[in-house]
Amino acid sequence: MKRHTLIIAALLGTALLTGMTPAGADQQRVFGFTGEVNYYNRGEGSLVVDDLLFQISESTLVHKKRGAKGTLSDISPGTRIGFYPGSGTSRYLSEVWILPKNWQAEPGFAETPEN
Repeated sequence: MKRHTLIIAALLGTALLTGMTPAGADQQRVFGFTGEVNYYNRGEGSLVVDDLLFQISESTLVHKKRGAKGTLSDISPGTRIGFYPGSGTSRYLSEVWILPKNWQAEPGFAETPEN
């Protein structure tokens, strides 16, 4: 009987751990910048986030929740995103993460960008 209880406890523990999704881990991620897309022109490669202009290209990687791969088509005005801005004055984004609407972080730069 103890063995049966131990097996059930192990299965329940595994189920609870499986229920913990990477989306929860994403909520703990700290990006260099988070904000809402105001404007996006794929042809120009221009992306305005919280009134700041950034550049993207067809090689920019897009990540969705739970580690799913996204595409540039997933980005539109109103989409919340997070990313790590380039160093110095570079505003090119090599990767962006599409964030859930309930994202907790403060929008804008996590730290003052280099000029």
